Amino acid sequence: MEILPVLRADKSKEFYGTLEIFITDVHSSVLHLNDTIRSYSDGKLKAARKSANSVIDYEEKADNSRRKLEKMLYTGVVLPFGRGAKYELLESVDDVADKAELVARLLLIERLEIPQSLDKYFKELMGTVLEVANHLKGAVLQLDLNLDNAIASATKVELLREKARQIEFKLIEKLFSRKTNVLELILLKELISLIGAVADKSEEAADRVISLAVKYQG
Repeated sequence: MEILPVLRADKSKEFYGTLEIFITDVHSSVLHLNDTIRSYSDGKLKAARKSANSVIDYEEKADNSRRKLEKMLYTGVVLPFGRGAKYELLESVDDVADKAELVARLLLIERLEIPQSLDKYFKELMGTVLEVANHLKGAVLQLDLNLDNAIASATKVELLREKARQIEFKLIEKLFSRKTNVLELILLKELISLIGAVADKSEEAADRVISLAVKYQG
């Protein structure tokens, strides 16, 4: 069922255009993080560094877009509903790119070596996290188009986050079953947790999408 847009108001076209840029930049940070992890796992360090720097660039672009949106909310765009909830959604989505940036910086600084026996599990985890980000992007963009679709996409985020969590625990189990030095174990565990945190923040943002959509359906 087609639903009237959530935030339709004066200057809403400009707001939604900037919102699309924002969520695309956030999604791109996760997309390039996926490239980073895959290249890093394959020992392609030059390609991994290039992708990691792209993650950082897109996180910065997302920050700039978020600030523009927040300025619109509080000084430019007249919205029919409370601005606070929209501000919280923007902050929540921005957290996704922030976590992706942390993973990228960790790999650039610490130069971890991903053991070959764990290679496929890291790729599987990161691939699932990217799926999560794909559906979050769709959920946010659907807020202006169809609230039923926004809820459906956000619900998929939650389901995929559970899948990512299961892979995360499997990977940690594999990590602790190996004979390795303590420092390597700690750093790899940190890497796994940070990748998982990208999905955690995506789930939090998806929860806000659902909250907004359900509220304004009525």
